[in-house]
Amino acid sequence: MTGGTRTLDSLTRGIFVRRHRGERFDQDAWLEAVTRELGDSARSQFRSVILEGKSIVPAPDAFGPCFTRKANGAGYEWIRLKEVPEATCRSW
Repeated sequence: MTGGTRTLDSLTRGIFVRRHRGERFDQDAWLEAVTRELGDSARSQFRSVILEGKSIVPAPDAFGPCFTRKANGAGYEWIRLKEVPEATCRSW
């Protein structure tokens, strides 16, 4: 990861510049760009989730310190943690 120095905008900006120059940008080029940016695990995750339609399981704290993940029959739901002060959630 880039530690916040690069964003999705950073990645897509390069894609649109290439397209504007007339370069082809297909699925293989996207996978190459994602892999270059995030590593081989990103390629595998993209293939699994986007191309094969497998479920992604977010980390329990994926939505910050105020929520946790709870499995339900349809997947997951996010539960507000009452022990985390509202001020913490608003500042996150």
